[in-house]
Amino acid sequence: MNADLAVGQWSGEFAEHGIFTTDAKLTITSWNRWLERRSGIRSEDAIGQPLAAALPDLAARGLDERYRDALEGKSYLVSHLLHGYLVAARADDGAPMPQRARIAPLRADGAIVGTITVIEDVSERVASERELRRQIAAQQTARAAAEEALRVKDDFLAMLGHELRNPLAPILMAVDLMKLRGAGTLERERAIIERQAKHLVALVSDLLDISRIARGKLEIRRDAVDVAAIITESVEMASPLVQQRRHAMTVALPAAPLVVTGDAQRLSQVFANLLTNAAKYTEPGGAICIRAEIDGSDVVVRVRDTGIGMDEEMIASMFEPFVQASQTIERSRGGLGLGLAIVRSILRLHGGSISASSPGRNQGSEFTIRLPLVEAAGTADRIDAPQRSAVRVLVVDDNEDGAVLLSEALATAGYHARFALDGLTAMELAEEFLPDVAILDIGLPVVDGYELARRFARHPRLSGTRLIAVTGYGQPEDRQRSTQAGFLAHLVKPVNLSQLEAMLETVHGPIDAPEPRG
Repeated sequence: MNADLAVGQWSGEFAEHGIFTTDAKLTITSWNRWLERRSGIRSEDAIGQPLAAALPDLAARGLDERYRDALEGKSYLVSHLLHGYLVAARADDGAPMPQRARIAPLRADGAIVGTITVIEDVSERVASERELRRQIAAQQTARAAAEEALRVKDDFLAMLGHELRNPLAPILMAVDLMKLRGAGTLERERAIIERQAKHLVALVSDLLDISRIARGKLEIRRDAVDVAAIITESVEMASPLVQQRRHAMTVALPAAPLVVTGDAQRLSQVFANLLTNAAKYTEPGGAICIRAEIDGSDVVVRVRDTGIGMDEEMIASMFEPFVQASQTIERSRGGLGLGLAIVRSILRLHGGSISASSPGRNQGSEFTIRLPLVEAAGTADRIDAPQRSAVRVLVVDDNEDGAVLLSEALATAGYHARFALDGLTAMELAEEFLPDVAILDIGLPVVDGYELARRFARHPRLSGTRLIAVTGYGQPEDRQRSTQAGFLAHLVKPVNLSQLEAMLETVHGPIDAPEPRG
């Protein structure tokens, strides 16, 4: 095949492309109409010209080497994005035309007699790539904005929780103190304060939990726990509402232990939520049953009620956040619609599951929980409770009501308690008081709780003081930071007095007599 036939075939195959050829001395031998139209160089001006003279920019960009290589049998694909324009071709609107060129040997009867170059207009491809990059950049910007909005929301919720918990802490502590002092003349008012404050605490906890779930930061402890014991505790938690609504409660637990690996507090939250929901969504005088059993390798817990029931649409969406069953206009049952979403997330973290069923509206409901069963672990030896009168406790909180009430409640419970309202005063008092345990608020003025903990650790007479953080901040990163600062425990406001007492006994350990300090 001669070179003219070869060029004719290329021209036919690539009619919508620019094509030019050279001989073995790199003199241009053909220049098609496409190149005339797009480059403005007429064929009679190009043909017969040395390649370097017709396209002087080639040598500057090192592309003349490609043509010498083509005479040796090599082929190249040249993109203007990497090498610049091979030929200064322009689009119809006069703008530079994005192009891609193929440089190849031109053969005749098997021998290389020159080179052939095919130039392709890639305007549409480049425009598509630019649009794709624009869309990707827009998506990244939108994602960054969404992540920033999520961060701002989480920060807001954390701050909201802190601000709400601060006033709730002294309210509940006052209620506990009234109980300890036997203030029976205001029993009805005390019960109302306690009930409403605990309701607010539950709402705040649900908001923060759903925020952690959204960010994948909800964490659980992993201990061997007995589901039967947790159910018993959850029944006690739900009993006031059950009794108030005059429901009949049935609890069926097997004699064998139902041991799973998990977080007792979180699992108690699960069962208490289901029992409370059953009580709320069952008309007064109804029946509630919680039954646990072993089914193969699972512990199965069923919570059944005779309440308002559910239709299929409700069952399909009830584990999503902010979903609630239909309520009266007075919203007498309350809540934010977060409980079941939190329940499902907690169970998934335990490797378990939850499902719901109902024959229909006003025919009751049943929730079925499955948790992986493990062999019962040995019971740890109990530590004898310390003699409380020997334990000196320092309370540091800039909320004066909270500090005063907590120290009074601890004193009523038998501890030797003092309080301070800021970090500097706390150090002065501690040097005199030499506390065994210091309960420190984190958000203190001037010297915050973290710095105060470090000052305790550096002080030769206070370095042995056990530290408990009591704060409105309860995110995992807050707990991690308090641990790094030397705190042995991290409690979130409002703190239940019995919970704090248990924590004091755990943190301080057994005491037979006051230890000499200093």
